[in-house]
Amino acid sequence: MASEQSLSELEEHDRFVGRHVGPDASEQSRMLDALGVPFLNIHELFACRENSARVADKGYRSGGESGESLQWEPVAGADEAALSLLLFALVNTTLLSTYYCSCRTQQDISRRGMRRRLRLGDELTKQP
Repeated sequence: MASEQSLSELEEHDRFVGRHVGPDASEQSRMLDALGVPFLNIHELFACRENSARVADKGYRSGGESGESLQWEPVAGADEAALSLLLFALVNTTLLSTYYCSCRTQQDISRRGMRRRLRLGDELTKQP
């Protein structure tokens, strides 16, 4: 006669979570490396006008620099998480080049692109 199992034993909660939550960042890095993906670009988690309520609802708080200087406000701990993943990739992958793009860098690139688009627009309107 088979022994009876409790409901919690039948649910196998830990096994379920492992199957359905998916791989963590370190496992993802190893998978990308095994697949021969050449690079991974990590962007700093940020809050902006469009997503700030959703970011706050998920429990993230400001990481400091904000206001007039940045359109995108870094989320606390985002730098540390990205640097941890960079270090992991450096130590544990062979082919995967990993890059990190901070909010400041993202905004600088965005502004540079906007200036270029405005300059090109001005050049197009000046042509006869």
